[in-house]
Amino acid sequence: MPNALLDVSFPSASKGFALSADRLLSTSDGGRSWRVLRAAAGARWTSIDFVNASDGWLLGAGGLLSTTDGGAHWRRLAGPCEEMRSVDFVSAEEGFAIAGGGEAAPLGALWGRGETSVLHSSNGGRTWSRLPAPGHAQSLCFLNDEVGFLGADGNVYATEDGGERWTLSLEGQSGRSARPLAVVGCARGGAWAEIVGPGGEASQEPHIAYAYEHGSWQPVFAEQYFPHPSVDVTRGSPGSEPASFSAISAEAAVFIDFCPACSPPSAPIAIAGDGGRTLARLGNIPSMSEVTSASFRSEREGWVAGALFEGGGHVEFLLLHTDDRGRTWQTQYTVGQQH
Repeated sequence: MPNALLDVSFPSASKGFALSADRLLSTSDGGRSWRVLRAAAGARWTSIDFVNASDGWLLGAGGLLSTTDGGAHWRRLAGPCEEMRSVDFVSAEEGFAIAGGGEAAPLGALWGRGETSVLHSSNGGRTWSRLPAPGHAQSLCFLNDEVGFLGADGNVYATEDGGERWTLSLEGQSGRSARPLAVVGCARGGAWAEIVGPGGEASQEPHIAYAYEHGSWQPVFAEQYFPHPSVDVTRGSPGSEPASFSAISAEAAVFIDFCPACSPPSAPIAIAGDGGRTLARLGNIPSMSEVTSASFRSEREGWVAGALFEGGGHVEFLLLHTDDRGRTWQTQYTVGQQH
């Protein structure tokens, strides 16, 4: 759906960006007003990555673009032979990427089992080199140009030398399915992960969230419909299927699930605090059926992009904002589409 909001990023409290398949939006006042920065019919853009209000990257089927002036001007960058699937820059120069096989998955990762490459750039994405890495890469994030994490084939791997060597850091659940998934997120010295699968039933999907602390992963919650024999956690997941999560810091992250069997479908949200030792359930996000992306700057303030399913096949795509820890939400952008 060309109007669907796929990604949202707020590198500062005032400067933010939101992306659909063919349109990039920008705000300079915390989302109270938005303007179109770039539009191209059929562009098939998929994600954005801004390290500050000026330096950012725009990724899509047509390749990778970069800006150094907050999106006023863009230049196309030469990429590898394989299609780039995701990028994660830690500065204006240092960045990492996944290229190769895969298909869209929950939480912005990759489901596919096609061949992948993990790449590194030290010049803002102008050139890339391949890194030795586990196969079937699904997601990656870096805390700096040396320390990072890679989700691959349902497991999480860690590196301390910029991706030259990887070690198994978190093993996914036993009993391989066709599509296990490991999603990682980093922010301000902290790392979080969500393991999805294996298995699944109608309107239910096994998923477990983890927080990284002192070299090990601690479970935060688990979907309780499925047995998790190797995970010692009593807290249940916010909902029945994973949708999005936003790493805030080493202490906090926001997790948003999807309840397709609820009437109407809903987006339950929870905040993990104290490095994952606490989990505050905030209920359902109002006027939102399903969340596609979230960007939280603190436990109090964040933005979510998603869809509201209405009668007659009409879908309303929304961007919502909260500044009081999810107690209230304000609609900042909306666009509709008829099925």
